[in-house]
Amino acid sequence: MNVGAALVLLKLAIDSGFTVSPKTNGPTTPTVENPQEVSMKPLCGPGHYAKFDFTTSLWSCLRIPGGR
Repeated sequence: MNVGAALVLLKLAIDSGFTVSPKTNGPTTPTVENPQEVSMKPLCGPGHYAKFDFTTSLWSCLRIPGGR
């Protein structure tokens, strides 16, 4: 196998500004927001559920008692 050609291509890629992002170990953790008092039913994060308040006609994410 011709390694010299691969080295030349790598050098050209580095000189042109090509960058490689570092590898992460495992999945990234998404930031989950739990909206309060919104007009449409929200998608709540783990350990929360959507509750409709009939007095204000708004939805909120509440924590599940005892966790999940």
